[in-house]
Order: sequence, then structure tokens, then C-alpha cells
Amino acid sequence: MINLSLPAHTLDALEVLCGKSSLATWVSSVEDYEDVKTLARKVKDELFSAARVEKLRLLPAESRDIILENVILFNRDAVILREFTLAVKTGDIGRVMNVLAYWMVMFRGTGSMPKYADALFYLLKDLKTMKPELRNAFLMNWLVNTTGLKDRFKEIDLLQEHQNFWAKDLQVQYNIPHNGNSHTSPCTETDINTLRKYLHEHKIQSYEPKRPDNEHALPVRDLMETGGAYAWTSSAFRNFRRENYSAKTNPTDASTNQPEGAANTEDTEQDDTDIDELNETEPSSIFDLDLDAEITGEDLGLDRDTAGNVVDLSTVVQAMREIIDDL
Repeated sequence: MINLSLPAHTLDALEVLCGKSSLATWVSSVEDYEDVKTLARKVKDELFSAARVEKLRLLPAESRDIILENVILFNRDAVILREFTLAVKTGDIGRVMNVLAYWMVMFRGTGSMPKYADALFYLLKDLKTMKPELRNAFLMNWLVNTTGLKDRFKEIDLLQEHQNFWAKDLQVQYNIPHNGNSHTSPCTETDINTLRKYLHEHKIQSYEPKRPDNEHALPVRDLMETGGAYAWTSSAFRNFRRENYSAKTNPTDASTNQPEGAANTEDTEQDDTDIDELNETEPSSIFDLDLDAEITGEDLGLDRDTAGNVVDLSTVVQAMREIIDDL
């Protein structure tokens, strides 16, 4: 459907913004390539950009054109998908990675695909941190071209499908019955023109706040905006962060009245468990530390590993603060 609707939307957008009675009339008046670039830039800014949607959604309710807003977001998302398809066909893994970065944010924006978003985040993070030689080997084995022809790259997981095709083709050589190894490619011009006619007649890509039933239209979610806002939430990327625990102890009357050296067996066992859990959940970065927490000598003295050692706790505290400040 994208291969039908996106060309129709693009041609209609060119006709709406060309300033002539029809796109054919504008084409006949084009003087140079700059004219084409100027119109293409105008189409991008007004009918393929979420920035235009943001401005439209700031208008008063009675002046909003919900259908136009939704169409613009569709155009933008369709272009991103089209870019991904073309990047794969040309074997340009860099362009593929660019689209995956967008999709990582957009998957999060759906609210129902967190695992896809996390998978892409994990992938992009690893590619950023792995050794250049390994990264190059990784990226150079994503796409394959089994024909050697231009723009015939495919995802490597489709290689098995090619094996199936070749096996079927081999059957032909031995006159083995089969279901066929080819299909027709019907012309899409008629369908695209039908869509263009509908877009033109109903002025779908023109600003029409008074269009019929506009008040019943529901604005769709801008996946990029919603996904981008997620990064600023307190739970953002929690699957990639180690939990940060902090323990505070307050003396009680019961513990104060215990003789020095006495220990509560139940508390000791619980302390062992807590320490093991803390050791398994160290912060992944110094920046995960609570820098507002007050570090005192008494806090460090609670660490049984340092109990009995001759150490100037004030010196240790000062050294820790200097390290944190430097970071």
C-alpha cells in the first residue's frame, strides 16, 4: 500500500503547492533544476514535516484541521519507511542505521512496542562501543546481493528464501511439477491516479478547518514526539540501568539497650542477604550515584569489610568527594 499511497500523496502535494492550475502546467514552466528543488523543499516543509503539525496543533480548536495533521504525519512516516527500503536495496548500511535510530524512538512512542525499542537501543549501543574492526564485520554482513546487479541487495535473513527459489527453479530442469516461480507485476499507474483524484477532490492535503466531519476526526499520535519525551522520564531505559540501592539505619531503643558486641542473629542473616544484593546491583556508572546523599564517617564505618582497620575516615570521605567532583 505504501508503494501506491506515497507516490499519490507526493504527486498531489506537488500539485497543491506548485502554484499552477495543474502539475502538468507547472512542469511545462520549469526553467531549471533549482525550480524543482524549491518546490520539493516547500512540499517537505509543509506536507511532510512534523514541525508543521506542531504549529497546526497550536491553533484554536475551531481552526484545527485534524485530517490534514494526520495526513502530514502519515507522509513523514511513509517517507522514512521508503528510505529504509531504498537503503536496503542499494546496500547502504549507513542509511539503514540512520532509519533504525528513528524507529528506536518511534517504537517507544507507540506505547505497545517497548521490546522492539529496547532491542534497537541495545543494538545501536553495542555498535557504538564495539571495536571498529568488529563493527565493520558486523555491518558488512547484514545485506547480501546474490545477483551482482545494481540495487539488488536484500536482508541476509532472506537468503534462505533465495535458496528455496533456486530449489524450485531446479525442479523445472527435471520437469517436476511446481506451483510456478514467477508472478506478474501489474502496472500501478491506474491505482495511483485514482488515489490522486480522491486526494484532489476532497482537498485532503489542503488546510480546510471547515471540512465536513472534521470535528469527528481524532488526532493521531506523533510517534517521534511521544518517543522522544520518554527519554526524559524517570523510568527511561530502566532495562539498561542497574538499580541503585541506598541503606539508612536509625538506632532503636532495643538496639541501644543491647550490650556492646551483642548481635541479633536474625538481623545478621538479613544483613548478609542485603549486602549480596547490593554487590550484584552496583551502579553501571558513577553518574548513577545519588550525589546529594550525605557521606559521613559513620556511614563508612557500617561497612564490615573496613571494620577494625586503622583508617582516617575523614580522609577517605574527602577523597571520595574529590573523585565525584572530578567526574
